[in-house]
Amino acid sequence: MTRVAVVTRNAIHGGVETMIALHHRYFGATVFVAGGHNKPETCPFPFTYIDGENPERAQRELAAALGPFDAVIYHWLPDWGVAAVKESQKPCLEVVHRDDTADGDKTVPHVLVTHSGFLAEYLRSTFGRDAIVIPHGLEVERFPDSPKGPYIGGLTSYYLTKGIDLFLEAWARIHRDFPDVPVRFYGAGCHLHIFKDIANRLELDVEFLPAVTSPERYLSEFRLFVAPSRIEGMPFAVMESLAANVPVLCSDLPGMVEFNASARRAGHPDPLMLFRSEDVADLADKLAIALRSAPRPSSREFIRSTYGADQHCREYAIAIGRAIGRSDGNRVPQAAADGVSSIVSPPPLPFNKLEIDQLKWVAYNAFRLRHNKLFPFFKRLFKTIAP
Repeated sequence: MTRVAVVTRNAIHGGVETMIALHHRYFGATVFVAGGHNKPETCPFPFTYIDGENPERAQRELAAALGPFDAVIYHWLPDWGVAAVKESQKPCLEVVHRDDTADGDKTVPHVLVTHSGFLAEYLRSTFGRDAIVIPHGLEVERFPDSPKGPYIGGLTSYYLTKGIDLFLEAWARIHRDFPDVPVRFYGAGCHLHIFKDIANRLELDVEFLPAVTSPERYLSEFRLFVAPSRIEGMPFAVMESLAANVPVLCSDLPGMVEFNASARRAGHPDPLMLFRSEDVADLADKLAIALRSAPRPSSREFIRSTYGADQHCREYAIAIGRAIGRSDGNRVPQAAADGVSSIVSPPPLPFNKLEIDQLKWVAYNAFRLRHNKLFPFFKRLFKTIAP
């Protein structure tokens, strides 16, 4: 079995941690945390923490720790962490979650992975690197089906980028029309005091509770999940809410717009209600509409069919294999590494490397087509037009 290491900057809570927890279970991956938040009490996976106070020493420690592994998956590392992955000379994948965390040496990863087409285009235009798009994956059965809770709010982080201040300003405009609707957030972060001050100034009754490790236990409390972020990729918390059939109102950021478009292509109604990003008036209007609207169509089956954990992990397994293949192709022959002048001729192949890569992707996309809901239609169409 391929031995996989995962390296990430933070161990606290949130979408990156959710993905890593899934990879820990599915691949048996060992996780290293490179110098960021160290919160085992809220983190959903076990990990080894490497203190980054002395970057040179931390780099050596991480590079040595990666020695026994066959492949490395890493998420938004500090510079010394990326240098350690490079020093380890292991096949590696960099996972990019947002454009503002996409910095880092892009000559290091053998494969770039992201969750959405808009981020793949950003990586191509900014760094000249192609990325494999692998949608997030959820274990849908872990989540409650159609909870009936009274709250609006959500599971989030207490940072200004999450836009909770925007929600508070919007809620202040309409909360008297909904006296029986309580507000609750779960999370952690350094801007909590700002949100509390705003709520007090606006005389709003809002619960700000600590972060939780198992979101599926808490989503049943909500009637509406609100994600008013200023910047996002595609939050796991939004998808988890949809898996639990909790309606979601969120900013019309590129990842959210693309998510709705993918649902329409698959024959589903838009799962997300959107408001204009950072527009408090539009957020207030959409909140009122959402709270007065009839129940929305189930989103659970769309998440199950398109964002299932098994499919996600199968695609990551293919990406890991691709990284290993690219690393093998670029590896210096041992004789040359030892300083011996030699030319090692590879055995002849019926296809060149580019053709092999293309054949792999034909097989991969054929697999995706075969499991697409539209496959019967295309099958009939091809039979009709075939000579």
